[in-house]
Amino acid sequence: MSNVGSSEILIILLITAIVIGPKNMKPLIRAAGKGIRTIRKYVDEFKNELDVSDVADDLKKEIIIGTDELSMGKELEETKAELNRLEKDLKSYKKGH
Repeated sequence: MSNVGSSEILIILLITAIVIGPKNMKPLIRAAGKGIRTIRKYVDEFKNELDVSDVADDLKKEIIIGTDELSMGKELEETKAELNRLEKDLKSYKKGH
């Protein structure tokens, strides 16, 4: 986006004043100001929506990672239980032979 300095704005205002006339400048400036405010409002709303969607994406990733970790915890518990069963079976087999 181009940066417009104060000297450029002054030149634009002078040319506009000559072309339109000083009496019609005031309503024109007001309309331009309202237009700029409206555009800024929409841009800010758009940025906020993007920020919210970024946060939502981050939360989704964290939830997926959290559920993966939880499922790994369940698998670990199941593996421990299976090892305990195997250990008991092995002990009972040794006692029998």
